[in-house]
Amino acid sequence: MTDTSHNADIQYASVWRRLAAFIIDFAVWELFAVVIGGILFVVFQDMIKHHAISPQIIDDIIWIKFGFDYLTGFMYFWLCDGVFMKATFGKKLMKIHVTKLDGMPLLQDLFLRSLAKTAPIILLGYFGMQ
Repeated sequence: MTDTSHNADIQYASVWRRLAAFIIDFAVWELFAVVIGGILFVVFQDMIKHHAISPQIIDDIIWIKFGFDYLTGFMYFWLCDGVFMKATFGKKLMKIHVTKLDGMPLLQDLFLRSLAKTAPIILLGYFGMQ
């Protein structure tokens, strides 16, 4: 017989609290992306203005930043949830944490969750750039 008494006090976060946490996390992710984009703009601004960079290189820089944005979003969700804080900033603010029923961390599961959270946003951005 399995002891399930520790599961009796589990409270699941509402859809609205989860959505609020994701919106906060998305804002944190985008803030970081905007800062990096601003730095890249400042670094390459004079070269672009004086046509010292070919249009192909500009496209390459955009795709590199696009990949960097995806990587940072993925790492943000995966590492904050699984390694550093056991929750992202949004989840901390909304008092949500993700664990297995036995209370153990779930790094492998969070890896897939992070891919699932960031992939649709990246795909929307990709098709938006076409």
